[in-house]
Amino acid sequence: EMGRQQALLNYTHSLDYGKRYLDERGIHLSEVMVNMHDSREITQHFEKQLNSNIRDSEVVLFTAQALGALINLQKDNMKMISLLPLVKGMFDWVCEKNPEINFGTCDIFYGAYEAGRPKMLGWNPEKGKEIFYRAIAKYPHNWLILVSFMQFYLIPQNDEDGFKEQMRAMESMAINFNAVYVFDNQEEKNKDWMQEENLRFYQALALKRYELMKRFKKQFF
Repeated sequence: EMGRQQALLNYTHSLDYGKRYLDERGIHLSEVMVNMHDSREITQHFEKQLNSNIRDSEVVLFTAQALGALINLQKDNMKMISLLPLVKGMFDWVCEKNPEINFGTCDIFYGAYEAGRPKMLGWNPEKGKEIFYRAIAKYPHNWLILVSFMQFYLIPQNDEDGFKEQMRAMESMAINFNAVYVFDNQEEKNKDWMQEENLRFYQALALKRYELMKRFKKQFF
């Protein structure tokens, strides 16, 4: 519970930072929320006020991720759940302009968006699975996509066999990563997964999530 409260606090601060930037650019989320169930209205609102430069895209993405995380942590709060269209609209604006941003972040969101809810509520888990598969094939060294696939598809779909398979894959990646960055094994420095240096943060973050999944896996199934 303490960890959850700390996460809520951190994401709330993140959302506040994002809102401050948007406020300075003339975008007030309270105004955007008036038409937030119309995704085109949201994207047009951002289009009028922001540029297509990467900084604006990253700030909108940062803000959307913070709000999305707050929603995910409070799934029993219908007021928070009702804000999900706003998150999607913000992602739509970013991902239409920069679909490759942050090496698959758009795919993680859309995969989770489709896969994380039951069909009776209008979502499509199989479509989410396909999005994750395509993203994993496209960005094989961004392990954050793989652990997101486990978190947002395999666990909600109660696919224990699939989860175990991907955990074995992550275990192998953890061994390779530690051999290089913990034990400084020079012989391992030419591995394929090391060629894209910009992915190192995402790999490290994925391994941290893997460690948490390993610790709490008995609670998942």
